[in-house]
Amino acid sequence: MKYYEMLCVLPGTMTEEEVKSDVDLVSQSVAKYEASDVTIEDMGKSRLAYPIKHIRYGYFQLYRFNLEEENITKLEKELRLMDKMLRITVSVCDPSNTVSYKLALDPTAPSAPPKADKEDRPRTNRTNRTEEKKEEKTSDEVKETVEEKKEEVKEEVVVEKTVEKPVEEKSEKTKMSVEDIDKKLDEILQDDIDKV
Repeated sequence: MKYYEMLCVLPGTMTEEEVKSDVDLVSQSVAKYEASDVTIEDMGKSRLAYPIKHIRYGYFQLYRFNLEEENITKLEKELRLMDKMLRITVSVCDPSNTVSYKLALDPTAPSAPPKADKEDRPRTNRTNRTEEKKEEKTSDEVKETVEEKKEEVKEEVVVEKTVEKPVEEKSEKTKMSVEDIDKKLDEILQDDIDKV
């Protein structure tokens, strides 16, 4: 008899009651194959790394149990035939080294170091180039260009019309709960998937 760890992922589109009923079905299947020391750990709802069957969020359930080696393949086949299962992974683990897992609410990658400010950056040769160009111009050239530009400049009258825009009143923003935001995000993502 070996000690197994089984991770099941259920769709995030299910309600809490549906998740509980599916968890009960899985635990009944595990009990059907005479598993002992069954523990169930609810890891919560989290975003998947990539969509599975066009679903981006999932409920994670972790089962730990002792089971005969002959029965594990039968159990795995039975659970994979369940309609609502997105993924199932079964692995052998050491019962003395079990770890309690917690999922991150917002999985993120480590952030990059901030960019240096413009003042902190080393200066390039660009300033040296502009100084050299300034020195090249002689005073005679400058006088000639000023005289040419004076001839080119003509007085122009510019009439500007200003149009008053009606002032829009800012409506007070209502505070939304995290659950409402999750629902809206799921709807938006589902619309994007449906368009594909």
